[in-house]
Amino acid sequence: MRSIVFSCSLLAGSLLAQGVIDEGPEPNDLTGVPTFITCGSRIDGNLTAGDFDYYQMAVTAPTLVKAYTSVGPGSIARTDTWLEFRDSMDMLLAEDDDAGQGTSSYAGCYITTPGIYYLVVRGFAATTAGPYTMDVMCTSAVVVEGVEPNSGSAAATPGTCGFEHHGEITAGDDDWYSIVHPGGNLVVTSGPGGPGMPPSAIALEDTIVEVYDVNSVLLGTADDEGESLYSALTIPNAPAGQYYALIKGFAAADFGWYSLRIGCGEPAPAEAQIGPGVGTPVGCMGSAGVPTLLARSTNATGTGTRVRPRIGTTFSLDLSNLPPASLVVHITGLATPPPFDLGPLGAPGCFVGVSTDLTSIDFANPAGTARSWLFIPGNPVFIGTPLHWQSASLSPSHNAFGIATSNVLSGVVNGIAFQ
Repeated sequence: MRSIVFSCSLLAGSLLAQGVIDEGPEPNDLTGVPTFITCGSRIDGNLTAGDFDYYQMAVTAPTLVKAYTSVGPGSIARTDTWLEFRDSMDMLLAEDDDAGQGTSSYAGCYITTPGIYYLVVRGFAATTAGPYTMDVMCTSAVVVEGVEPNSGSAAATPGTCGFEHHGEITAGDDDWYSIVHPGGNLVVTSGPGGPGMPPSAIALEDTIVEVYDVNSVLLGTADDEGESLYSALTIPNAPAGQYYALIKGFAAADFGWYSLRIGCGEPAPAEAQIGPGVGTPVGCMGSAGVPTLLARSTNATGTGTRVRPRIGTTFSLDLSNLPPASLVVHITGLATPPPFDLGPLGAPGCFVGVSTDLTSIDFANPAGTARSWLFIPGNPVFIGTPLHWQSASLSPSHNAFGIATSNVLSGVVNGIAFQ
């Protein structure tokens, strides 16, 4: 059980804690009890050979659901996952193998009928095994592609700023959306989609997006600047007026379902990775070692491919070297003020290095680890927000003050394109 304490800051009451969900006991497919999840969840799971992990979610209104897998807890190697969307009758709606980072999966489905649905994670091969993380994000702000033909500015589907646009590309097709832009950055990002009903469909993974002005003059094009082969394009400081966004396949023969988010007047996608806080203190020695915060990464030094904090998702960090069952305090701050020295209080070498804008209380598990997590709402106003994390282990075995602090990690909130 975890309690959340919000301090008075911009984030208090806005960045709400959702939590990280652990995969339920096996069997958790339809022969047993699937693990229940919600929009915005982060799930930590583990595949054994031949395993199928079912996650159940209730959809009450038309919703575009996207999910992606990444490096699992305690691992630097990707598990080669396969991700599926299924309805309550276990009918396949959408699936993906490697549209995420490396051999990770990234799939989407526009669900229009309320009911119970399943996200299923399995291995690419029957022998695939290993840990994984799955993030789930949802939006009900969706514009559905208009009736074909909708190619060219005259036939474009009316689009809406801040909405996802969902449709299907057939071979040789392109889809146009008209946008009345209030001014500022114009941000267009493609992603996976699916029809939300049988039969199953594939996503248009290898996309090209383009933006045109009111006179159909090309302003910019993007091929693979998004996740994997998806596309992301920013037209900086575009004046107010009429614009058109186009999406198509990379090759004329490409086809499939897509989602296309059009953001108006939003911050450009953030580029900063998660890493050590600049000029911040290192952790101090406790009775179980130095408490260490780590971002999940594809290498042991933490400098490999990492999933950044993203709007509409729960972000988590792993904390190790704790006395089992000990009390833990996690701090999330907007700044890194001059470190506060805890030495005079009886904790030599220990410092608090982040502003205490949000704090939460946790307990270490029997293995001496814990997780710091934060749900970031799907509002683009948070893109570019700097965040800093530090944790502290509380135990009388540490020192006279009974506290050992961790290192500081820093990062920037990103948008829906997460490469």
